[in-house]
Amino acid sequence: MKIFQTSVIEQSIELKSYFNKVVRDPFNNFCIDCKNNKTTHAIIWLGAYVCGDCANKLVEAQGGNRYCYIKDIFGEQWDDYQLKALAYGGNKNLFEYLQGYELDNKTLLENYNTPCL
Repeated sequence: MKIFQTSVIEQSIELKSYFNKVVRDPFNNFCIDCKNNKTTHAIIWLGAYVCGDCANKLVEAQGGNRYCYIKDIFGEQWDDYQLKALAYGGNKNLFEYLQGYELDNKTLLENYNTPCL
């Protein structure tokens, strides 16, 4: 299943620059789910960054993008709400949150079924 793309309009230079800076952060550089692949997508409602493989798995498992709201970092347009959700999030914040519930060693897919998410 391919992730639904919201726009094919090219991103502005400022937005690309912002995301380049975000994914250079050591916590955001790699997928928070598999921890192996480079970040390519963002989970808006969690403010977290994942790779394309994990993004596709999450979308498929949740029955579509409307339930997990994932976007391609460099391939789509972003509105203010979406950017704000990511600015307050980040993989470090989510990882620390999951650690508090001892869920940091599980995949996000496994964690979707817990009350804390």
